[in-house]
Amino acid sequence: MPDDERAAIQRHIREVDRLGDDLRVLDREIAESALDDAAIKRLLIITGVNLAVAAGLMAAIGDISRFSSPQKLVSYFGLNPRVRQSGLGAAHHGRTSKVGRSHARAMSRSLSTNCGSLESLNCASG
Repeated sequence: MPDDERAAIQRHIREVDRLGDDLRVLDREIAESALDDAAIKRLLIITGVNLAVAAGLMAAIGDISRFSSPQKLVSYFGLNPRVRQSGLGAAHHGRTSKVGRSHARAMSRSLSTNCGSLESLNCASG
């Protein structure tokens, strides 16, 4: 391998290592502040939900009182099913609407996989 390519690769490896160190510091800071949050502690008892998922979800949700019902929260994440209905005919429920916060929806997969849905968490309670 030519010397200039080897040097470029070594620079990139050093940069990846430095970024990894920065991420470890940020993870520690998030963990220290998040562990004082009661909502995050509740999420952490769910199998498969780690601190990053719990903190990310709570950051995406913000003040839970802004959602008047669990259904509004589910819709915010785009986890509600699409409904097709014409006139008085029967409603057909399809896949999730995927309208809403895509990053938060991706994190919520851990919750929905383990709980069935965000509604089962009773998120609006204390």
